[in-house]
Amino acid sequence: MTKRDIEKAKEKSLVELLDSLDIPYQNASDHVKIICPFHDEYNASLAIYEDYYYCYACGKNGDNINFVMDAFKKTFKEAVEILLKL
Repeated sequence: MTKRDIEKAKEKSLVELLDSLDIPYQNASDHVKIICPFHDEYNASLAIYEDYYYCYACGKNGDNINFVMDAFKKTFKEAVEILLKL
């Protein structure tokens, strides 16, 4: 894996990932909202912006690579590979 691969992966949209996995989301003004996969909840509190995510309930946040690693229990390398396939 090269530095350029990591840069390309960071450029990928999390909305593309949500679409590819058929994860439902709600459109908001400048972001989309989903039910946070990091804690139990019934309302969508995780906001996905252009280049990062933030959960307003539990405080979990990061970039798209962190999201794939944390939400899907993947290694850094696996997360980069998943994003590069989008």
